[in-house]
Amino acid sequence: MVAAVSNSGWAADLWVARSLPALLGVLSIPAMYGFGWLISRSKRIGHVAAALMAVSPFGVYLAQEARHYTLAVLWVIASLACMVTALSWIQRRKRLPLWFILLWVFTNSLGIATHYFFGLTLCAEALVIAAVLLLELRNRPQNPFALLFSAGWNNLCAVVAGTSIACLVWLPAWRGNQYEEATRWAFDFSRDRLEWLYPIQRTLTGIISMFTFVPSIKEIRLYSKF
Repeated sequence: MVAAVSNSGWAADLWVARSLPALLGVLSIPAMYGFGWLISRSKRIGHVAAALMAVSPFGVYLAQEARHYTLAVLWVIASLACMVTALSWIQRRKRLPLWFILLWVFTNSLGIATHYFFGLTLCAEALVIAAVLLLELRNRPQNPFALLFSAGWNNLCAVVAGTSIACLVWLPAWRGNQYEEATRWAFDFSRDRLEWLYPIQRTLTGIISMFTFVPSIKEIRLYSKF
């Protein structure tokens, strides 16, 4: 994104640097509508999800940054949509099409390449998939290996393998980031111990603001009417 910034002046540079993240932030609103409709098949739920994304203080904050955070948000939504679709097909004993497997692996690959925090999304998906697998074993007791090789689950193993390979490809780049100025603080053991608490403090502050400034039920109902 820095390379796309022109040299015509600071004001123009700032506008160009922030325009793409803002545009991606706007695109996350209809994306959340689609995801809300996908998990509920309800337009009202989709409207509420889109409204919450539109007025989210954290989402607005990310859209104002001249960085790639809003792109990572879109990859998160796309990956979660793939997971919901895959689990729906598996529960109906349908195999995952090859194009869908490649699409999901491609989405996860771009997500992990955009921001390493996307790994939290992969961990959350792994927990959900593991919970669904345990429910399958509980409802129909059988050999776990036989279940993994049944319709749908074996294709899911291919997704896991492809995503793992995509993550391993970026390990050398992550190891090299310890020498960059932006990430050197994480590897600097000579600093004051209290400074290690600053990232945790900022995270808690962001989470509290998300719940503090969440729209009221009246506002959500107002958004859902549109």
